[in-house]
Amino acid sequence: MSDAVQNLRRDVENHNRSAPQTIKSVIKQKRQLAESTIGAISALGIPMKRRDRPLTYTVPTKRRELPVRRPRVSTEAYKPEPVLEEAEYQHILEIMRSMSLVIERNPQAFATLDEEAIRTHFLLQLNGHYEGSATGETFNASGKTDILIRVDDKNIFIAECKFWRGKKAFNEAVDQLLSYLSWRDTKCALLVFNKTKDSSAVRQKMHEVMGSRPEYRRTVSHDPEGDARYIFVKESDPGHEIIITTQLYDMPLEKAANKSLHLTAIPLALHSSR
Repeated sequence: MSDAVQNLRRDVENHNRSAPQTIKSVIKQKRQLAESTIGAISALGIPMKRRDRPLTYTVPTKRRELPVRRPRVSTEAYKPEPVLEEAEYQHILEIMRSMSLVIERNPQAFATLDEEAIRTHFLLQLNGHYEGSATGETFNASGKTDILIRVDDKNIFIAECKFWRGKKAFNEAVDQLLSYLSWRDTKCALLVFNKTKDSSAVRQKMHEVMGSRPEYRRTVSHDPEGDARYIFVKESDPGHEIIITTQLYDMPLEKAANKSLHLTAIPLALHSSR
């Protein structure tokens, strides 16, 4: 009889020790199922309204709210987190990619610009194609170098702008970009401005850095003469994939731009002397 009691006590103690972990495991599985269901719904995307005609500039206006607020219990229905549709993501990348022609055709205008000033040119192009629901501007600036789309106070697209200053600085730029992302930020871009002569070598170095990152999972595409696309997963959020597109823009050197401007002035001077 005492052996039976001892066996029973041992079984109860083993059960009590394992029960918390079993309960946590079941709750985690249910939470992952709920999050994946929410993600499937929110993957329908948010509406991105393109402009019929590009705008040059729109001043946002918003009335101030009363400084005193009374606490209220929310009765609104649950809204899925907004995400950026793949088609719009590709369109945004194409708009930014077209800036290479603008830079190529206006070297003297870009030769002396810093990251913040170059970013402003990208913002003008992007907001010329899209309009926001409230302010008239879908794309905004936060900090000195990043470009973002914000919906309901949530960032759904982020692009970071950096000059190429070597692999170490590029790796730090990736760190900075990843630090901006919340769990719902799935699509982003890293714009690199290059003033060296060998852009192919720079692209290869960028590719090597991206592939050596601990968050790296796979390369979706890598064009030695164009963009590259990668899938990252942060250790803090193992169930969530992040899409990063890298773009390289060859920037004119100040001396080269001045030389080009000087050469174009020669025939004008000859013509006026006649």
